[in-house]
Amino acid sequence: MTPAEHFTLWAPSGSLWRAWVKPTLFSQMKGLFPDSLPMPNWQAIDVSWAPSVGADGFNTTALVIDLPGAESLSVGLALAKRGYCPVPTYNGCHGPGEVVDTLPLLRGMAAASSWLGSLMLSPQAPPAFLLDSRRNGGSMLVSTPGSFDNRWLIFPEDLPSANFLLQLGIQRVIVVQSDSQTVAEDLTHALLRWQGSGVTVTGQMLNPVSSFGLNLRVPRWFRALGHRAAAMMGFRKSAAGGFGSIVPEPSSSSSGSRTFRSGG
Repeated sequence: MTPAEHFTLWAPSGSLWRAWVKPTLFSQMKGLFPDSLPMPNWQAIDVSWAPSVGADGFNTTALVIDLPGAESLSVGLALAKRGYCPVPTYNGCHGPGEVVDTLPLLRGMAAASSWLGSLMLSPQAPPAFLLDSRRNGGSMLVSTPGSFDNRWLIFPEDLPSANFLLQLGIQRVIVVQSDSQTVAEDLTHALLRWQGSGVTVTGQMLNPVSSFGLNLRVPRWFRALGHRAAAMMGFRKSAAGGFGSIVPEPSSSSSGSRTFRSGG
């Protein structure tokens, strides 16, 4: 199966959410054989808390699954079985010595492609946007020369606007997290925009299963023109799209003096 075929199974041409599926990891699926990869274990995950999807595929609730790595993927697949459309928004590339481990996501999505296609989800199926809560690297050291810095961020334009959701009849968003204490600052920018436009935003934990109200604090640079540029400082874009590049060796000389390179 080619990377394009994998992508099409996750983002069918008729899907309302195709535009928000990130192609980053799909582009790296060349040479992966789904039959030889283990299917993510989604069967034991309880998603009965998610509102039921009607026979016509319609629902007034969208989901944002902000969980660590492959856990978010497994929850997304369990929700697909319930009638939701999983929308992978993972935007970090895979590479040797990577800061954020993306290999389980890469292999898991490849293994699940055919199974997901066999579900024949409705084009109107409500979305479950899949995020990796480890995306910004947390406290991990990222300055080691030769490591692959694939940390990434979510921006409001990486998710549909409130107007788009409301036009489709989606009036509520549930954010699934590992705990109820904090919402990542980058995600808060999008959630506050939705909330400010009339979309109800609530939280959900899985272990134990419980819902909670989200306390969204206005983050730095909220709605500021320079928000994206300021947030991107220290992150490395990939030439192939998404985030990820090698941390370069520092320039040095044998005398210990600084080495300057001409930009001409």
